[in-house]
This record gives sequence, C-alpha cells and structure tokens, in this order.
Amino acid sequence: MNKRSNELSNIEWIKQPHRALAVLRLMARQPGTVSNDRVISDYLDSVGLVSTREELVGCLDRLEANELITRRDVEKLIVVELTLKGEEVAQGHGEADGVLRPSVDCPY
Repeated sequence: MNKRSNELSNIEWIKQPHRALAVLRLMARQPGTVSNDRVISDYLDSVGLVSTREELVGCLDRLEANELITRRDVEKLIVVELTLKGEEVAQGHGEADGVLRPSVDCPY
C-alpha cells in the first residue's frame, strides 16, 4: 500500500464515527424518522463528509448491526428508519460503538 492510500485509510477511519453520528442526527430530524440513502448521501456531502456508495452502505450496515436503524430496499432505494435506541444515541443520551458522541455544539 502506498503512502497516499494509507493516508486515505487513516482519514476514512476518522470519518466513520462522524458519518455515523451525522446519519443518526439527520434521521432524528426527519418526519417519522425515515429517509433514504440518496437523501442521506446528499446531506453527508453538504456537511463535508463526502462518501462513496460503498462507504455509505457500510455505515448503514454498522448502524443496523447496532440496532440504531432499520432498513429495507424499495426499488432502487434503501429506506432507513431510526430506532428508539438510535434516537437516544443521536441526542447524546446513549452510546454506541463506532458512533461519535455529539458535543454541545455538534454541527450535525
């Protein structure tokens, strides 16, 4: 692995918990706490957490494994719904592996 690839891996390692928190906090603000992967991807881009499709799906996989979201495929979309546990983590009332704990001035 070259130096540039290794640096990108390190940056991705830093971005993962930020991405997870940003997804949860976005979901907590959505009507019915439901959204889809395309809206989530656009939001992540807008807050400087640009993600490939693979990175976003990996994030959703980890959030689902931690029971923070549920998801289902609807045609070509991944529809995502926040769970109660996910809402608690988004608000800072709970913790989950791989999710950054929100600060008082959390930008997400």
